[in-house]
Amino acid sequence: MRLFQFYFSFGLLFTIRLTALGQEKCVLFLDKDTRQPVAYTAVQSIKKGVSGFANDKGRFCYPDQSLGDSIWVSALGYKKLLLSHLELEQNNEILLVNEPFALPVVTIKPSINEVISLGWFNKKFRLGFYSYVPNSNFCVMAFIANELHRLTVIQQLQFRFTKWNSGIAKSFRLRLRIMSPSHNGRKIPYQDLLRQNVTVDVKPKQEFLEHDVSQYAIPFDLEGVWIGFETVGYIDLNDQFIPILDGEFGKTTKKVKKMKDADYHLSPHIEMAKTEHGIKTAEYIPQIRRWTGLMKERVPMFGIRVFSDN
Repeated sequence: MRLFQFYFSFGLLFTIRLTALGQEKCVLFLDKDTRQPVAYTAVQSIKKGVSGFANDKGRFCYPDQSLGDSIWVSALGYKKLLLSHLELEQNNEILLVNEPFALPVVTIKPSINEVISLGWFNKKFRLGFYSYVPNSNFCVMAFIANELHRLTVIQQLQFRFTKWNSGIAKSFRLRLRIMSPSHNGRKIPYQDLLRQNVTVDVKPKQEFLEHDVSQYAIPFDLEGVWIGFETVGYIDLNDQFIPILDGEFGKTTKKVKKMKDADYHLSPHIEMAKTEHGIKTAEYIPQIRRWTGLMKERVPMFGIRVFSDN
Protein backbone atom coordinates (compact mmCIF):
# COMPACT_ATOMS: atom_id res chain seq x y z
CA MET A 1 0.00 0.00 0.00
CA ARG A 2 1.28 3.45 -0.81
CA LEU A 3 1.34 5.25 2.55
CA PHE A 4 2.08 8.66 1.24
CA GLN A 5 2.99 10.42 -1.92
CA PHE A 6 4.22 13.83 -2.74
CA TYR A 7 4.11 15.40 -6.16
CA PHE A 8 7.13 17.52 -6.89
CA SER A 9 6.77 19.98 -9.68
CA PHE A 10 10.16 21.59 -9.57
CA GLY A 11 10.96 24.07 -12.32
CA LEU A 12 12.13 27.54 -13.02
CA LEU A 13 9.49 30.22 -12.78
CA PHE A 14 10.96 32.32 -15.56
CA THR A 15 9.10 30.41 -18.27
CA ILE A 16 8.58 32.58 -21.30
CA ARG A 17 6.15 31.33 -23.88
CA LEU A 18 7.32 31.62 -27.47
CA THR A 19 3.77 32.33 -28.50
CA ALA A 20 4.03 35.85 -27.15
CA LEU A 21 2.88 38.80 -29.17
CA GLY A 22 4.76 39.50 -32.39
CA GLN A 23 5.07 38.29 -35.94
CA GLU A 24 5.76 34.58 -36.13
CA LYS A 25 8.80 33.27 -37.98
CA CYS A 26 9.27 29.61 -38.94
CA VAL A 27 12.39 27.73 -39.95
CA LEU A 28 12.91 24.16 -41.18
CA PHE A 29 15.86 22.06 -39.96
CA LEU A 30 17.20 19.63 -42.58
CA ASP A 31 19.95 17.01 -42.82
CA LYS A 32 22.58 18.55 -45.10
CA ASP A 33 23.23 15.30 -46.98
CA THR A 34 19.75 13.78 -47.29
CA ARG A 35 17.69 17.00 -47.14
CA GLN A 36 15.34 15.16 -44.80
CA PRO A 37 13.76 17.02 -41.85
CA VAL A 38 15.46 16.63 -38.48
CA ALA A 39 12.66 16.14 -35.95
CA TYR A 40 12.75 17.68 -32.47
CA THR A 41 15.80 19.87 -33.10
CA ALA A 42 16.52 21.85 -29.93
CA VAL A 43 16.80 25.64 -30.10
CA GLN A 44 18.28 27.63 -27.21
CA SER A 45 18.74 31.38 -26.89
CA ILE A 46 21.94 32.20 -25.01
CA LYS A 47 21.04 35.62 -23.60
CA LYS A 48 17.27 35.35 -23.13
CA GLY A 49 17.16 31.83 -21.72
CA VAL A 50 14.41 30.82 -24.14
CA SER A 51 14.40 27.29 -25.52
CA GLY A 52 12.16 24.89 -27.38
CA PHE A 53 11.91 22.02 -29.87
CA ALA A 54 11.08 21.77 -33.53
CA ASN A 55 8.05 19.63 -34.26
CA ASP A 56 8.06 16.09 -35.64
CA LYS A 57 8.54 17.52 -39.17
CA GLY A 58 11.62 19.56 -38.21
CA ARG A 59 9.71 22.86 -38.25
CA PHE A 60 10.31 25.44 -35.52
CA CYS A 61 8.16 28.58 -35.16
CA TYR A 62 8.76 31.52 -32.85
CA PRO A 63 7.70 35.17 -32.50
CA ASP A 64 10.12 37.60 -34.11
CA GLN A 65 12.76 39.04 -31.76
CA SER A 66 11.97 36.50 -29.05
CA LEU A 67 15.25 34.57 -29.27
CA GLY A 68 17.85 37.31 -28.83
CA ASP A 69 21.17 37.69 -30.65
CA SER A 70 22.81 34.25 -30.33
CA ILE A 71 21.07 30.88 -30.71
CA TRP A 72 22.35 27.35 -30.15
CA VAL A 73 20.86 24.70 -32.43
CA SER A 74 21.43 21.03 -31.58
CA ALA A 75 20.09 17.62 -32.56
CA LEU A 76 21.16 14.11 -31.67
CA GLY A 77 23.78 12.87 -34.13
CA TYR A 78 24.52 16.33 -35.55
CA LYS A 79 27.11 19.03 -34.91
CA LYS A 80 25.91 21.95 -32.80
CA LEU A 81 25.39 25.27 -34.56
CA LEU A 82 25.78 28.74 -33.10
CA LEU A 83 23.65 31.12 -35.16
CA SER A 84 22.98 34.81 -34.97
CA HIS A 85 19.40 36.02 -34.90
CA LEU A 86 20.01 37.53 -38.35
CA GLU A 87 21.07 34.14 -39.78
CA LEU A 88 17.93 32.53 -38.40
CA GLU A 89 15.80 35.40 -39.65
CA GLN A 90 17.17 35.35 -43.20
CA ASN A 91 16.93 31.60 -43.81
CA ASN A 92 13.83 29.46 -44.14
CA GLU A 93 15.97 26.31 -43.98
CA ILE A 94 18.92 25.46 -41.72
CA LEU A 95 21.16 22.56 -42.74
CA LEU A 96 22.56 20.32 -40.00
CA VAL A 97 25.82 18.43 -40.51
CA ASN A 98 26.06 14.82 -39.36
CA GLU A 99 28.62 14.27 -36.61
CA PRO A 100 30.59 11.02 -37.00
CA PHE A 101 30.65 8.95 -33.85
CA ALA A 102 31.95 5.43 -33.30
CA LEU A 103 30.86 3.23 -30.40
CA PRO A 104 33.24 0.63 -28.99
CA VAL A 105 32.73 -2.80 -30.51
CA VAL A 106 31.36 -5.37 -28.07
CA THR A 107 31.11 -9.05 -28.97
CA ILE A 108 28.30 -11.07 -27.38
CA LYS A 109 27.95 -14.84 -27.81
CA PRO A 110 24.29 -15.52 -28.68
CA SER A 111 24.38 -19.16 -27.65
CA ILE A 112 24.94 -18.38 -23.99
CA ASN A 113 23.22 -15.02 -23.71
CA GLU A 114 21.25 -14.13 -20.62
CA VAL A 115 19.48 -10.85 -19.96
CA ILE A 116 19.70 -9.34 -16.49
CA SER A 117 18.10 -6.21 -14.97
CA LEU A 118 19.96 -3.39 -13.25
CA GLY A 119 18.77 -0.17 -11.62
CA TRP A 120 15.56 0.65 -9.74
CA PHE A 121 12.80 -0.31 -12.16
CA ASN A 122 12.09 -3.63 -10.42
CA LYS A 123 12.48 -2.50 -6.81
CA LYS A 124 9.72 -4.06 -4.70
CA PHE A 125 9.52 -1.74 -1.70
CA ARG A 126 6.72 0.84 -1.81
CA LEU A 127 7.41 2.94 1.31
CA GLY A 128 8.42 6.56 0.82
CA PHE A 129 7.62 6.95 -2.84
CA TYR A 130 7.42 10.28 -4.58
CA SER A 131 6.42 11.39 -8.03
CA TYR A 132 8.35 14.10 -9.82
CA VAL A 133 7.09 16.27 -12.68
CA PRO A 134 9.85 18.15 -14.51
CA ASN A 135 9.44 21.16 -16.70
CA SER A 136 8.73 19.52 -20.00
CA ASN A 137 11.96 20.09 -21.90
CA PHE A 138 14.20 19.33 -18.93
CA CYS A 139 16.13 16.09 -19.40
CA VAL A 140 15.91 13.82 -16.33
CA MET A 141 18.61 11.16 -15.98
CA ALA A 142 19.60 8.43 -13.54
CA PHE A 143 23.00 6.76 -13.34
CA ILE A 144 23.01 2.96 -13.59
CA ALA A 145 26.24 1.53 -12.20
CA ASN A 146 27.86 -1.45 -13.90
CA GLU A 147 27.59 -4.11 -11.22
CA LEU A 148 28.81 -6.76 -13.67
CA HIS A 149 32.25 -5.11 -13.94
CA ARG A 150 32.59 -6.07 -17.56
CA LEU A 151 31.67 -4.57 -20.92
CA THR A 152 28.38 -5.71 -22.41
CA VAL A 153 25.47 -4.36 -24.49
CA ILE A 154 22.30 -2.56 -23.37
CA GLN A 155 19.20 -4.48 -24.44
CA GLN A 156 16.32 -2.46 -22.98
CA LEU A 157 15.49 0.82 -21.21
CA GLN A 158 12.91 0.79 -18.42
CA PHE A 159 10.95 3.65 -16.83
CA ARG A 160 8.26 3.68 -14.14
CA PHE A 161 5.56 6.37 -13.87
CA THR A 162 2.65 7.34 -11.63
CA LYS A 163 -0.83 7.42 -13.17
CA TRP A 164 -2.14 10.95 -13.50
CA ASN A 165 -4.89 12.81 -15.35
CA SER A 166 -3.31 15.30 -17.73
CA GLY A 167 -6.48 17.15 -18.79
CA ILE A 168 -4.72 18.46 -21.91
CA ALA A 169 -2.76 15.57 -23.44
CA LYS A 170 -3.67 12.13 -24.73
CA SER A 171 0.00 11.18 -24.62
CA PHE A 172 3.44 12.66 -24.05
CA ARG A 173 6.21 12.23 -26.59
CA LEU A 174 9.47 11.29 -24.89
CA ARG A 175 12.89 11.33 -26.50
CA LEU A 176 14.98 8.59 -24.91
CA ARG A 177 18.54 9.37 -23.88
CA ILE A 178 21.57 7.22 -23.05
CA MET A 179 24.74 9.07 -22.06
CA SER A 180 28.22 8.12 -20.97
CA PRO A 181 29.56 9.14 -17.56
CA SER A 182 32.00 12.00 -17.23
CA HIS A 183 35.47 10.72 -16.39
CA ASN A 184 36.84 14.04 -15.13
CA GLY A 185 35.43 13.67 -11.61
CA ARG A 186 32.16 15.52 -12.30
CA LYS A 187 29.11 13.38 -11.55
CA ILE A 188 27.12 14.44 -14.61
CA PRO A 189 26.23 12.93 -18.01
CA TYR A 190 28.86 13.56 -20.66
CA GLN A 191 28.24 12.30 -24.20
CA ASP A 192 25.21 10.88 -26.04
CA LEU A 193 25.56 7.18 -26.80
CA LEU A 194 22.09 6.83 -28.32
CA ARG A 195 22.63 9.02 -31.37
CA GLN A 196 19.34 8.21 -33.04
CA ASN A 197 16.19 10.25 -32.49
CA VAL A 198 14.27 7.56 -30.58
CA THR A 199 10.88 8.79 -29.38
CA VAL A 200 8.06 6.97 -27.58
CA ASP A 201 4.52 8.12 -26.76
CA VAL A 202 3.45 7.56 -23.16
CA LYS A 203 -0.14 7.98 -21.93
CA PRO A 204 -0.81 9.96 -18.72
CA LYS A 205 -2.13 6.85 -16.92
CA GLN A 206 0.64 4.57 -18.17
CA GLU A 207 2.62 3.10 -15.29
CA PHE A 208 5.75 1.83 -17.01
CA LEU A 209 7.67 1.81 -20.27
CA GLU A 210 10.08 -0.85 -21.51
CA HIS A 211 11.76 -0.05 -24.82
CA ASP A 212 14.15 -2.30 -26.75
CA VAL A 213 17.38 -0.64 -27.90
CA SER A 214 19.42 -3.76 -28.71
CA GLN A 215 19.52 -2.87 -32.42
CA TYR A 216 21.76 0.14 -31.65
CA ALA A 217 24.48 -2.03 -30.01
CA ILE A 218 25.17 0.51 -27.26
CA PRO A 219 27.91 -0.68 -24.89
CA PHE A 220 27.38 -0.72 -21.14
CA ASP A 221 30.42 1.22 -19.90
CA LEU A 222 32.58 -0.42 -17.23
CA GLU A 223 31.61 2.38 -14.85
CA GLY A 224 27.96 2.58 -15.92
CA VAL A 225 25.64 4.76 -18.03
CA TRP A 226 23.16 7.56 -17.60
CA ILE A 227 19.66 6.88 -18.91
CA GLY A 228 16.61 9.12 -19.06
CA PHE A 229 14.34 11.14 -21.32
CA GLU A 230 13.05 14.59 -22.18
CA THR A 231 9.51 15.45 -23.24
CA VAL A 232 9.67 17.09 -26.67
CA GLY A 233 5.92 17.48 -27.16
CA TYR A 234 2.50 15.97 -26.58
CA ILE A 235 -0.55 14.76 -28.49
CA ASP A 236 -3.46 17.00 -27.54
CA LEU A 237 -7.11 16.01 -27.17
CA ASN A 238 -7.64 16.71 -30.88
CA ASP A 239 -4.87 14.26 -31.86
CA GLN A 240 -2.53 17.09 -32.89
CA PHE A 241 1.18 17.01 -32.05
CA ILE A 242 2.22 20.11 -30.07
CA PRO A 243 5.98 20.72 -29.64
CA ILE A 244 7.19 21.88 -26.25
CA LEU A 245 8.22 25.53 -26.15
CA ASP A 246 10.45 27.00 -23.47
CA GLY A 247 10.17 24.49 -20.65
CA GLU A 248 6.41 24.65 -20.30
CA PHE A 249 5.19 23.11 -17.09
CA GLY A 250 1.59 23.09 -18.15
CA LYS A 251 -1.58 25.08 -17.74
CA THR A 252 -3.58 25.61 -14.59
CA THR A 253 -7.21 26.46 -13.94
CA LYS A 254 -6.48 27.51 -10.38
CA LYS A 255 -5.22 30.97 -9.51
CA VAL A 256 -2.51 29.74 -7.20
CA LYS A 257 1.27 29.97 -7.20
CA LYS A 258 1.98 26.43 -6.09
CA MET A 259 2.93 24.24 -9.02
CA LYS A 260 1.51 21.15 -7.33
CA ASP A 261 -1.96 22.58 -8.03
CA ALA A 262 -1.43 22.75 -11.78
CA ASP A 263 -4.15 20.75 -13.54
CA TYR A 264 -2.57 20.17 -16.93
CA HIS A 265 0.89 18.65 -16.98
CA LEU A 266 2.93 18.23 -20.13
CA SER A 267 5.27 15.51 -18.83
CA PRO A 268 4.61 12.14 -17.22
CA HIS A 269 4.97 11.83 -13.45
CA ILE A 270 8.24 10.03 -12.77
CA GLU A 271 8.13 7.48 -9.96
CA MET A 272 10.90 8.19 -7.44
CA ALA A 273 12.27 5.70 -4.93
CA LYS A 274 13.87 6.48 -1.61
CA THR A 275 17.41 5.20 -1.59
CA GLU A 276 20.77 5.65 0.06
CA HIS A 277 22.64 8.92 -0.19
CA GLY A 278 25.05 9.25 -3.07
CA ILE A 279 22.94 7.79 -5.88
CA LYS A 280 23.57 9.85 -8.99
CA THR A 281 20.68 11.73 -10.57
CA ALA A 282 20.81 14.72 -12.89
CA GLU A 283 18.53 17.14 -14.68
CA TYR A 284 19.50 19.30 -17.65
CA ILE A 285 17.94 22.77 -17.71
CA PRO A 286 18.15 24.22 -21.25
CA GLN A 287 17.49 27.79 -20.16
CA ILE A 288 20.80 27.90 -18.27
CA ARG A 289 22.49 25.12 -20.31
CA ARG A 290 23.57 23.26 -17.19
CA TRP A 291 23.22 19.89 -15.48
CA THR A 292 22.00 20.08 -11.89
CA GLY A 293 21.35 17.51 -9.17
CA LEU A 294 17.78 16.27 -8.88
CA MET A 295 16.99 15.13 -5.34
CA LYS A 296 18.96 13.90 -2.37
CA GLU A 297 18.17 10.31 -1.38
CA ARG A 298 15.62 10.00 -4.19
CA VAL A 299 16.20 8.29 -7.51
CA PRO A 300 13.95 7.89 -10.58
CA MET A 301 12.73 4.33 -10.98
CA PHE A 302 14.65 3.82 -14.20
CA GLY A 303 16.47 0.64 -15.13
CA ILE A 304 18.12 -1.25 -17.93
CA ARG A 305 18.35 -4.82 -19.12
CA VAL A 306 21.73 -5.93 -20.44
CA PHE A 307 23.12 -9.00 -22.09
CA SER A 308 25.29 -11.14 -19.85
CA ASP A 309 27.80 -13.55 -21.36
CA ASN A 310 27.98 -15.76 -18.26
